[in-house]
Amino acid sequence: MSEDSCPHGNEECAFSPADELALTQQIMDVIGRFSQNEPTAPCPFCLRDTMLVVAALLHLDGAKIAAAQTGEPSIDGTRASNEFTQAARERFEAVMEADAARIAPSKH
Repeated sequence: MSEDSCPHGNEECAFSPADELALTQQIMDVIGRFSQNEPTAPCPFCLRDTMLVVAALLHLDGAKIAAAQTGEPSIDGTRASNEFTQAARERFEAVMEADAARIAPSKH
């Protein structure tokens, strides 16, 4: 897999890890602007729940596309839920590892 291709193997997708970081930064910027411009101050847990809804909708869209491409009649809710949970866990663990590496004391 090249650095500028889809990590999920979709040949029509050119979304790279660099794109993921750039989009993540833009989303965080939008959240910051929202918090500054609105009379609400959402806590990180409320923002997490909102982002999980967005992620779940995207996951279901992906599952629908995959089902249509394979000719499956419908989405298996249990399978989609398990795949979503696994993907969320993997991303969470990657963030935890990156955060731990970022704050680890230097050996120099």
